[in-house]
Amino acid sequence: MKIQIFFYRVLVVALTALGLALATHAWSLRQELARRTAAPATAAVAAVNNADPALWRQLLRDREAAYFKLKDDYDRPQREMTEQSAPLAPPASPVSPTTNRVNRGESWLERLRAEDPARYQQIQAEREQRRQQRAAELERQLDRLGARWQAATT
Repeated sequence: MKIQIFFYRVLVVALTALGLALATHAWSLRQELARRTAAPATAAVAAVNNADPALWRQLLRDREAAYFKLKDDYDRPQREMTEQSAPLAPPASPVSPTTNRVNRGESWLERLRAEDPARYQQIQAEREQRRQQRAAELERQLDRLGARWQAATT
């Protein structure tokens, strides 16, 4: 029993010493990193302050030219696609109102309501049943979470 207590004390002391050594090493690495990153930044600031404005203008023109060339290369396939595509011909047959509604993005349920009211009513009943099931499941979940919360606070 005494050997176990001694072993645990030695282990705690060793782990504490290791933790302190690692913390000291990490601190020294942070200081070195801060020193190394600060030196080039100050040199870069000094170089920027001493730079010739004509040089900066030339660099800006070069960057803009490279940007516009890249943008043109990126946009070229899209332009070629729009130039090559022929205008769409109007449909040969007259369009029915239901097809027109579908083409404008209206729901297939609206078309179904007009064409097959019995099937529409069945679908609506199933949707309502699923909605009620989801609401009941949500209530059960909230009750479970409330019970867990009460158990955790007591």
